[in-house]
Amino acid sequence: MKFVIRAAHASGCRRGAMVEFARHPDKVVETPVCSLYTRGGSVPHLTPDIWEKLTNMPSLVQMPMPLLVEHHEAVRGFQKGLGGITAMHVS
Repeated sequence: MKFVIRAAHASGCRRGAMVEFARHPDKVVETPVCSLYTRGGSVPHLTPDIWEKLTNMPSLVQMPMPLLVEHHEAVRGFQKGLGGITAMHVS
């Protein structure tokens, strides 16, 4: 992944994009961006039925590394990656 700065301000603010993701080379995430925090692959206090009704959700989802390390065998055994096990499909 690379971060490309598109504009910078003297105050330190910047606008850019994350590009060239290893598995999704055509994906571009404009910044600044909001990311969803997850706990075990689910957004706390957001049920699956409500998730399906929402539009314009952030392109990024944060899953803490300790959780991945703790459950790596289950993710590997499921054989559909994190998107499959969390029902957050890559678009």
